[in-house]
Amino acid sequence: MNAIAPVGRGMGSHPDDRARALARVPLRRMARAAEVAEAAMFLTSPGGRFITGHVLPVDGGSSATFLEENANSNLAEDEQTIQVS
Repeated sequence: MNAIAPVGRGMGSHPDDRARALARVPLRRMARAAEVAEAAMFLTSPGGRFITGHVLPVDGGSSATFLEENANSNLAEDEQTIQVS
């Protein structure tokens, strides 16, 4: 079983919330319905037959950006801890 995680969920309905959320998406937009459908078609195609137990982000790069921001944040916290010790 696989899942698809498109960008756009949890952005809120207020324009400011949406603008802030989209600013964190490198492509600066939500996934189009056709793009999400294409991801689903890939997972059900012969090319996706050996992919299982995976959540496929269709998010314009926001998951990669999120991981990078968290890694940098954790490094900054580690540096502060080292300096305080």
